[in-house]
Amino acid sequence: MFYDRFVEICKQHNVSPSQVAIRCGFNKSSITSWKKNGYTPRQEILIKIADYFNVTVDFLLGNQQNESTVISDEDIKTALFGGDKPVSDEMWDEVKSYVEYLKTKYQNN
Repeated sequence: MFYDRFVEICKQHNVSPSQVAIRCGFNKSSITSWKKNGYTPRQEILIKIADYFNVTVDFLLGNQQNESTVISDEDIKTALFGGDKPVSDEMWDEVKSYVEYLKTKYQNN
């Protein structure tokens, strides 16, 4: 059930469900209907919640068990550049270009 997964991820991130509603821009009363009626949020709300927690919609819906498989851009920047200095747009664009190059290279093999 979506509500259970939602409450659990809120606890993991030390934030209340109401705070998530406010920060994501949806009505707090929606949470009550998820709990009482077993409803699943509309797609646009699912996406906002997934973005907020940096997880996939599949994870929120219980279709993906391990949220740690989601790697954010910030995680990649820290891994590549050490995290002690800001990463410029130019640097990040080079990384993305190289990734596209590698995808093309290995798709053709």
